[in-house]
Amino acid sequence: MPQMARLWLVVLLLAVSACATDGGSDEPNAAVEALESEVADLQDDMTGLRADLSDVTSERRTLERRLESLSKRLDRALGSLRDSLANVRASAGGAADDAAGALARAEAIASDLKVLEERYEFHLRRYHGGG
Repeated sequence: MPQMARLWLVVLLLAVSACATDGGSDEPNAAVEALESEVADLQDDMTGLRADLSDVTSERRTLERRLESLSKRLDRALGSLRDSLANVRASAGGAADDAAGALARAEAIASDLKVLEERYEFHLRRYHGGG
């Protein structure tokens, strides 16, 4: 029990004892016993409250640790998601660049083929008489 509570208990018991007018009377003793019983009950209640506070504090610390763990996991997951999105964007950009390059090459090949066909037809007409 804290020092201040003990001091008040002593003062209270002394005050009750001093109020007794008849030393042989059972009333003051009964009052003191009732007060002592109430003080004991209050001490039990205080002990219970301390235990409850300890339990709540422990649970709060557990919840804080869980929250911190979940927060770290979420941060890692979001970082991984950002990295994946950046990779997808880079891949998509690379694929678009590759497709554009392939299209340009196909157009160049088609143009070269057209030139070759025209030359072939020209040679057929000129040197072989038809075409």
